[in-house]
Amino acid sequence: MLYIILAILAAIATAILILRCRVMLHLSDRRMSLFVGLGHTGPEFDLREETSILKLFGHRIKRFELERHEEEAPDEGKQKTKRRKHRARFAMSVNELIETGGRVLRALWRSQRSLLRRIDIEELNGELIGGFDSPDRTGIVFGYYQAAISAVPRQYSERFSFVPYWQGAYFKGKLNASVAIPLYKVVYELLALLLRLPLRKLVTLTIGREKGRHDVE
Repeated sequence: MLYIILAILAAIATAILILRCRVMLHLSDRRMSLFVGLGHTGPEFDLREETSILKLFGHRIKRFELERHEEEAPDEGKQKTKRRKHRARFAMSVNELIETGGRVLRALWRSQRSLLRRIDIEELNGELIGGFDSPDRTGIVFGYYQAAISAVPRQYSERFSFVPYWQGAYFKGKLNASVAIPLYKVVYELLALLLRLPLRKLVTLTIGREKGRHDVE
């Protein structure tokens, strides 16, 4: 009986790991949606109506309204008090901190490059002229576009273009994009990242920060 249960669990785990982490973006005059999920299960955001739809294996399950949170102005007195309380004593020297930080950055960069190489471009085509209500949001989206286009192979990047519109909310044209990566590749890269990170140094640094924080308080 135990072997049967283990076999069933192994089959379920294998079925989950071969699913693909997928991001799909559709922009046109009639539709503006972003899907982020595993396989065809996950939330799909309607950027025009500011709503979210939960999908299960491609079927719509529930619709949500996206909430807007207003940012509160920080109180200067509280910030100063907080800064004083959170001064920490590091358990490492400056050279050790620099060395540890460099190793962490190199490990993160290596994992990021490896993940980008493993991503499959399922669909990528379109022409788009667009902008949002504020130039800030338009600039952020255009910055993401510039960063993404530099990592896309030339045979795909030539299939579409994006021209920012700074005067206000406006979209014309269409864009269909879909990228995916198998979940087991993501898990493999995360495990590889853990092996590359200087975990012992990071634990020592964390313990030193917590000790210093308690001493100050």
